[in-house]
Amino acid sequence: MSIKTRLAFSLFILMIVLFQNTIQMIGYAKKPIAAPLLSKGLADFHYRKDPYQNKLGYGKNEYVVLYGSTQAILFDMNGKQLKKWDSQIKRALLKENCNILVIDDNQSSSVTEKNYNGEIVWQYDAPGITHHDIELAEDGNISFLYRKPLPKDFDLRNGCSHEQVITDGIHTINKNKEVVFDWVFSDHYKIALNNYKCTPEVMAKFARSGYCKELDWAHPNAINILKNNKWYRKGYQEFKPGNILVTINHFNEVIIIDKDSKKVVWSYLGDELPLLGPHEAKMIPEGLPGAGNILVYDNGVGSRRYSRILEINPITKKTIWSYSKPGEFFNPWAGNNERLKNGDTFIGDSESGRAFIVNKKGEIQWQFTDPENSWVKRVKIYHKDEVAKCLN
Repeated sequence: MSIKTRLAFSLFILMIVLFQNTIQMIGYAKKPIAAPLLSKGLADFHYRKDPYQNKLGYGKNEYVVLYGSTQAILFDMNGKQLKKWDSQIKRALLKENCNILVIDDNQSSSVTEKNYNGEIVWQYDAPGITHHDIELAEDGNISFLYRKPLPKDFDLRNGCSHEQVITDGIHTINKNKEVVFDWVFSDHYKIALNNYKCTPEVMAKFARSGYCKELDWAHPNAINILKNNKWYRKGYQEFKPGNILVTINHFNEVIIIDKDSKKVVWSYLGDELPLLGPHEAKMIPEGLPGAGNILVYDNGVGSRRYSRILEINPITKKTIWSYSKPGEFFNPWAGNNERLKNGDTFIGDSESGRAFIVNKKGEIQWQFTDPENSWVKRVKIYHKDEVAKCLN
């Protein structure tokens, strides 16, 4: 074989290799590589006193943490257990007097207040099974989510029977147990409901979840009663104090409901990436860094496989700050986020039972997992000033 023939043959082989690489690169561009799943070992992590897990005793004199799974447990920031309420408590809210408001207490249709000894001191019979979130307003009103069977007279056109479908509601009562607000999803999202089909595959999925066996088509999981904020003072009526910020998991959407007209007046679906299974949308209160912005826990369940904490400007809907660690932080279910006084952000990672705090740079300042709860429904942090009576 002559030198020219060898060169021509080599060039031909090189062109084939380059062509194959180009085809592969095009394929990769069309199908992004998914982030790796969270390491299983993280779920086995437990609190340890070392500089990484608790930098210089971070927040030990400022905050306490409340866990809820099948019980409610109050910790200080060094992992010391201060109090345990033994009951089927899945979600609880700590009051200033150290009583706890409890919903989703073993799938019950009530809201209860339990004292330090776990005794019921107040109870309200809800219009359905309470679930996911409860909020105590400054005026003493209590708001919570509930679910109930779909009304028999509802015009259902998706092939499901009424017995196969539930609907969710938002309920608010005052101190005298008088109803001041009630809002039912099926009254406002009829088209969305009728787009869901009760196929055997869909119904089997709900049956396996253990949450409910009926068609869970909306699945709201967080409410936030808006307080006084700069946007309302600037004339944006959708952010009127008393309006309700709601996270709708199965819609991949966050909305605001006007408390007077009961209309949806604001909606958010994500930034350059859509929300996937979101939780815990909360407006940052006044007096805290980022006040007026909204924090959203974008779980990323499904195709993305990593979670994000988003801080958005609700007027422009632009992302102001975010936290994500693909391959390290992926919490497909539940979770919560809260802004602290120093500008750091508290995050609850329900999948591994982890609670941790990050600064603006995304650096972990503190974290631990309660050894007794490898999976928690929702973990909350309280400044000690809020629960001083309880701690004394």
